[in-house]
Amino acid sequence: MQTHIARNPDLMTLTHGTTLPERLDPDVWAAIRDAAAARGVPGFMAAKMQPWFLSLTLSMPACALSAMTSGDVGLDALLMRRAAEQGTPVAALEPWQDMFDILSSGTFDEQTEALSVGLIDPSLQDAMIVSVVDSYFEGQSAKAWYMSEFLGDYLPEDAADLLNEQLAELEDVLLIQRNRNWIDVIAQTATQHDDIFIGFGAAHLFGTDGVLQLLENEGWTITAF
Repeated sequence: MQTHIARNPDLMTLTHGTTLPERLDPDVWAAIRDAAAARGVPGFMAAKMQPWFLSLTLSMPACALSAMTSGDVGLDALLMRRAAEQGTPVAALEPWQDMFDILSSGTFDEQTEALSVGLIDPSLQDAMIVSVVDSYFEGQSAKAWYMSEFLGDYLPEDAADLLNEQLAELEDVLLIQRNRNWIDVIAQTATQHDDIFIGFGAAHLFGTDGVLQLLENEGWTITAF
């Protein structure tokens, strides 16, 4: 992945054409520039970032981004580390390219529009991430996922409508479609090993299109511990 990014700089940066300040309303760009700076990204760098990648950066509260850049790793990295220590082979549920394709989908104008919608008050964003984390550890992953819908209450009406459209599309491509794609991968892996451990985000667990329900539909027995 790192080699691919190095060889394809236009994946995450604007290597030709106009920059974001030239494409956005001055007030909107000023707000984006300030939000990026709060996350340690200078304005001149943000101006040359692909809008989807900048949106991803701004979606993370400054406190969370600081923890990531300090070297903290997520649960997926901890699982892979433990597997390596035990000599357990690891395989991906999907090619890493799939996530890049999902995040970078849409036209340039659609991505810049999403940038504008994604600007919310930093204090609200911090409160949201605390609530999401609390819900996760309380086992309420569905609540954590749908909490984003309440952001519309703090946006102008047009922006709120656009946010709801984007959230519905995101749920379809980021959760539902990927869940369905994973079932065959899981089933195939299970034919090759007596025991398998599958790690994925908690948002993939719930609902009629969640991984657990889809597996049960295929004849698996689901038991809670």
